[in-house]
Amino acid sequence: MDGMELPILISNNRFYWLTLCLLSFFFHPIFATPVILSTFQNQYSISQNLEYFEDKTSTITINEIKGNAFNPFFKQNYEINPNYSFSQSTYWFRFRAINQRDPDKLWILEFSYPFLDEIEVYFPVGDQYITKTTGWKYPLSSKEIKTRYFAFYFPKNWQPEKYIYFKIRSNYDITIPVKIYPSSHYIEVNHRSTLIFGLYYGLLLVILFFNLILYIFLKDKSYLYYVLLNFFWIFVQLGLNGLSIFLWPNLPWWNKTYFVTAISISAFFGFLFINNFLELKTNSQALYNFNRVLMILTIILGGLSFTKFYTFTIIFAMISSLFLLIVLFSAIVVTIRKKIKYALYFAIAWSTYLIGILFLAIRGFGIIPYNIYTIHTAQIGSALMVIFLSLALADKLNFYIFENENVERIIINEQNHSLTEQKKQSISFYRFVPKEFLTFLNRDTIKDIQLGDHIEKSITILVADIFSFTELSEKMSPEDNFSFLNSYLQRIGPIINNHQGFIEKYLGDGFMAIFPVAIDHAIQAAIDIQNELKVYNRQRKRLGYLPITTGIGLHTGNTILGTIGEKNRIETTVISPVVNVAARIERLTRIYTTKILISAEIIMNCFDPSVYNYRYIDTVKVKGKNDSVSVFEILDGLEEDDFYLKMITKELFEKAIILYQEKQFAEAKDLFKQVIAINQQDNAATILSQKCQNYIQQGIPLNWDGVSIWDV
Repeated sequence: MDGMELPILISNNRFYWLTLCLLSFFFHPIFATPVILSTFQNQYSISQNLEYFEDKTSTITINEIKGNAFNPFFKQNYEINPNYSFSQSTYWFRFRAINQRDPDKLWILEFSYPFLDEIEVYFPVGDQYITKTTGWKYPLSSKEIKTRYFAFYFPKNWQPEKYIYFKIRSNYDITIPVKIYPSSHYIEVNHRSTLIFGLYYGLLLVILFFNLILYIFLKDKSYLYYVLLNFFWIFVQLGLNGLSIFLWPNLPWWNKTYFVTAISISAFFGFLFINNFLELKTNSQALYNFNRVLMILTIILGGLSFTKFYTFTIIFAMISSLFLLIVLFSAIVVTIRKKIKYALYFAIAWSTYLIGILFLAIRGFGIIPYNIYTIHTAQIGSALMVIFLSLALADKLNFYIFENENVERIIINEQNHSLTEQKKQSISFYRFVPKEFLTFLNRDTIKDIQLGDHIEKSITILVADIFSFTELSEKMSPEDNFSFLNSYLQRIGPIINNHQGFIEKYLGDGFMAIFPVAIDHAIQAAIDIQNELKVYNRQRKRLGYLPITTGIGLHTGNTILGTIGEKNRIETTVISPVVNVAARIERLTRIYTTKILISAEIIMNCFDPSVYNYRYIDTVKVKGKNDSVSVFEILDGLEEDDFYLKMITKELFEKAIILYQEKQFAEAKDLFKQVIAINQQDNAATILSQKCQNYIQQGIPLNWDGVSIWDV
């Protein structure tokens, strides 16, 4: 006899009424014991104090159910948390509660399960029943107490001797964990659970953010799928914990719909993660294809969540978790059999996770009871999964590092060998072609240089040559000649480099250096060369060798740096009158017996001429140059005695030069004589004094302009 037929019999047929009374007499039910609300307890789980009745037609009202006619059909519940699986029926429950505590104490009735679509509670007050309604399909505002579950205040004047009724209808599994709390303790319990959930979800978000950072840096899609899987699973857990209603309090339809959608999306990324992490396409093509079929089904599942087939969708979602479990363990078996090491952590991680989901699913079918352990299987499983899966991801990374280590070592060794050979080759090339030249020509390597590459640039040219080297070399064997020149140049080369210059060309016993950055670099390099030669000559003297003297000439201006030659042989060079002038000025050091001579352009364009000790020597016209050039002698770098004598005669010498150029040869000669009297080694003064004497005796040539002409 079902609930629809019972009211008809009662109202229309006395025979059935008599029959019902007899049944009530012979089959008197065993009533559940009432709930005793005492001072010794702060929480009452009243499931075993419940009596229940299944209304398969969902038409019975409170006025009918509270009558004595239904007493025989109420059954006592013996389960701690009754579960009626998925059902289209409406379930009525009743219980009595006796308050042995403070009569003014406020009590709360809670249904600790968030997926109950509709709950109506009927509290006896006087001769009437007060109705309170809420449920999963209602907005947050329908809740009398705004918590994650469904809770109701007992009316202050409720009557303990009468039954409290409630009926439940749901498209989800009907699980009835019912508790009674004193209101003060209920607040404390909710605060504690809020704190725990805050820590739990906060930890999950931190771990997800960490793995997202790893994906950004490592570009491993396993991390991305893992992050998306758990991101949507967090939303599933929010639903399982009854917290999702706070995300969209006024959208109860979405609160129900999103739950299955989140399950399907989470499963979709779970399948992707399994495919990618365990490399199923390589390790098991069959499992890979089956996994792709399941991925399509999860997409369909997500779409069905927006239809009226909600109960079917929920059941299908739970069944899909079983398929995921089967695929997972099959994949694990395959990968472990192939001795893929990182699959072990993966197996442990996903086992704990999916076992939790499995318990959640079979609890929904009523196979296992609803209790403190089964209600949190998803959270426990996901927490353990996060730990072990992090180890699995790290182990996979270590595995690839280990697997690739030998290959990388071979590649690195080959690269190092190649780089070493290239470096040796480059160094060998740079011995012939300065690498600074490559920089000027905007070329990376020597092989990039093309015939005709060139660039115009203002630079300073330094030309140096050893005095009387021919006479010196005639006294040495060819081998000694090379040893001497290499010993000499090994001292000079680093000085050039230290002042941001480089030797462009070796000229037998001499060389030409380029200073592209600053004129002062060239001047200081010339001074340092002379200082180094003083040290070198002292060593030569100790070894019984003659000292050497090097003349240096400097000039600056625009030049063209480039390559010349033919297709089979090219070389770098500098083309400019500047080179010729610098070389001619160097030749003048032999005539005037000076160490360093520079052009007026050097003096005028250097940073600060006052930091150097110099004197004006002469204005000359050199071979191959129509214009005259004023030359100056740098006194820094001379031997101490020579430096002193030239410094104290500098003023006399320069006055004599002025008189000489003004054609006052007698007065100039007298001053030059005074300079020579002090410094007999001053060959410049001797030469100019002799010129004064010649002009006095022989007269001045036509068009004489004070410029000395030298064929050097």
